[in-house]
Amino acid sequence: MDEKGSKQVDVLDVQPAAAAHEQIAAAVLNETIDASVFERWRTDAKYRPPNLADWPRRKRADVAKLKTSFPANDPKQVVAD
Repeated sequence: MDEKGSKQVDVLDVQPAAAAHEQIAAAVLNETIDASVFERWRTDAKYRPPNLADWPRRKRADVAKLKTSFPANDPKQVVAD
């Protein structure tokens, strides 16, 4: 929650904006989606966090098949738990 009591929602796998004068390339933040998130998604039809609801479509990921933790930018790459 922010200082006004509003719920903040972060979008997963967003490229950070780099200032034009900086010599850094935009890179994916180090985000991992835990296997428990996918398990809860499969078992609770009401569990659809706004920051995750669009992720399977954007990444062409089948949540029913995701059984381990993954980087938010690549659901084909397994992360050790």
